[in-house]
Amino acid sequence: MRPLFTMTFVWFALVSWGQHAPAQSAPPRVIVEVVQTTDFVDRLEAIGTLQAAESVQISASVTETIRSIGFDDGETVTRGQLLVELEHEEESARVDEARAALEIARQEFDRASALLSSDTVAESLLQTRQRDLAFAEARLAGALAQEQDRIIRAPFDGVVGLRTISLGTTVRPGDAIVRIDDVSELNLDFSVPAVRLATLAPGQRVVAVSSALPGETFQGEVQTIDSFVDTVTRSVLVRAVVPNPSGRLKPGMLMTVNIEASPRRSITVNEAAIVPFGPDTFVYVVAPGDAGPVVEQREVTIGTRRAGEVEILSGLAEGETIITHGTMKVRPGVTVTPVEVDRAKGTPLSQFLDNT
Repeated sequence: MRPLFTMTFVWFALVSWGQHAPAQSAPPRVIVEVVQTTDFVDRLEAIGTLQAAESVQISASVTETIRSIGFDDGETVTRGQLLVELEHEEESARVDEARAALEIARQEFDRASALLSSDTVAESLLQTRQRDLAFAEARLAGALAQEQDRIIRAPFDGVVGLRTISLGTTVRPGDAIVRIDDVSELNLDFSVPAVRLATLAPGQRVVAVSSALPGETFQGEVQTIDSFVDTVTRSVLVRAVVPNPSGRLKPGMLMTVNIEASPRRSITVNEAAIVPFGPDTFVYVVAPGDAGPVVEQREVTIGTRRAGEVEILSGLAEGETIITHGTMKVRPGVTVTPVEVDRAKGTPLSQFLDNT
């Protein structure tokens, strides 16, 4: 009877195990996306300072008292506009005297020329009168220059700053009177690492923002790239020109500069799809398999990064499917359940993944 009892027990155990054996686990769910090519550019960010295209500190060149002031603080002035007039009665009198002397010298020269043609006077007298005329002309030019030293005009169109003088003030050579800045367009100077020189060229578009003007952007273009690379910082100075028709920008403001260089079409993927391993970089490609979608590990070469995306230089082709989320649950050769997610709906990605 023992053999029969033993066989019955074994049969019962096998049936019981078969009823309670765990079911085969389903393939893990992973989020995938189809590889696409998009417009891509190299973005270079730098910090720069605005400077006026033309800027000058107007100062006195003589010691004299201010007679009149022809501008107000912050006023827009035009080239040649009177800014400050110093006392110049004495200089004006010298100009009148020099003009009278010049007129007499010219008359004497004309008389000598007429007499020389009739052989009444010697040629030496004409040369003397010619020398006197030249002297009188030089004397008038000197008197006019002294008078103009006391009449200060705007050298170019611009905006004046705060005046530091008042009527009746006695100024001396070098004393500051007012600053003039041409702010119709501003120079934006910033430093760029020398290794990025190949991506820069005059005419490139730049976009600048400032914390002083939140929410506003200002566009310009690269005008000049300095010919000298700083041997300490290994950087080069770049100058961009930024139009300023509204006058919102001021010289001296700090700006964050963004430059877009080397526009191209490139394969880009979600940065979450990148799996680094030592010095190498991989992605998981989902390909058709006998038992369903299967995982393939693919080494790729990455290029430039931007917010949330990475440029792929080699290793992927447009139209292939890669895993973006769930890479920690897979390995090469396993079967998966791919899920494509519409990110525009804003659904948390965790709802599409299981915990297996």
